[in-house]
Amino acid sequence: MLFSTIRANRDDPEKYGAYCTVSSKTLATKVGEMVTLLRDTALLPNFDETVRIRDLIKQFRVRRDAGITGNGPCSLCWQRQQACDQSRR
Repeated sequence: MLFSTIRANRDDPEKYGAYCTVSSKTLATKVGEMVTLLRDTALLPNFDETVRIRDLIKQFRVRRDAGITGNGPCSLCWQRQQACDQSRR
């Protein structure tokens, strides 16, 4: 799984920090292979397959939109945070 987060600085709300977190599960005997896979995924991305990328973005949006009904209050907070962030720019 890949997660990204943007957080405001505690001392200066106008400054932001961006974080990318990678999470995975593997058997103990396969840790080396998993680390290699994660490293290659992060450092050697391939954006040649534009049709596939569009499809993945559509899937992401559908999942996000479907989560609004199940996570109404959290989603509303997220949307408000996004609107606030946009107004600061």
